[in-house]
Amino acid sequence: MWYPARIIVAMFAWLDATWSGRDRRSDGTIGDQYHRPPSGHLPDPTSIPRNCVDAGDVDSDGIHVPTFLANLFLHPSFRYVIHRGRIWRAIDNWRARTYTGDNWHPGHVHGSIHKEEWARDHQWFGTPNWWTPWSGELLSLGRPNMDVQAVKQLQAYLNGHGAPLVVDGQYGERTDRELRAFQAWACAQTGTAASWADGIAGPKTWAWLTTLTRGW
Repeated sequence: MWYPARIIVAMFAWLDATWSGRDRRSDGTIGDQYHRPPSGHLPDPTSIPRNCVDAGDVDSDGIHVPTFLANLFLHPSFRYVIHRGRIWRAIDNWRARTYTGDNWHPGHVHGSIHKEEWARDHQWFGTPNWWTPWSGELLSLGRPNMDVQAVKQLQAYLNGHGAPLVVDGQYGERTDRELRAFQAWACAQTGTAASWADGIAGPKTWAWLTTLTRGW
């Protein structure tokens, strides 16, 4: 008998609480005949208890995909994420790479966790204890004493919108460039003056990051 890891259960519970009307038709945990080891969709006979399933697929309709991706990138349990032909790995500090597998996951987000008990047993996902969209701190290139976690949150959100950043909490020129590119796109989408593409992540930028969706 198989069972999903606690963190996968918590992830689905958070999704249902955050977007109660979301589409669930592509949701899933256990794999089908097309999955092969070491897929997280297959029960792990070495887990304690045996046969833990370490992955979940989430339908992308009815949710804010960049917000969900950012949560996955920042959660310590997750090992890799796949969506729309891209794969992000914890080992790469969540910088996107091209996914070369057969299923490029166009209509759902795949998340796989580390195959270790500490990762499986997390019982929270998306709580304010570690993730808040905006802490009230302005972020920009050259600003002193910026909070590392706040910068990671910004980088994770930008990656959720298609940026190829390393999520390391270091606010360098690449983060500045990707932020300005996102702001310019958001200004065009919302009819906002181009002067708001100023490289400063404040309340307006965070409102865009958490509501708009820039595809790739």
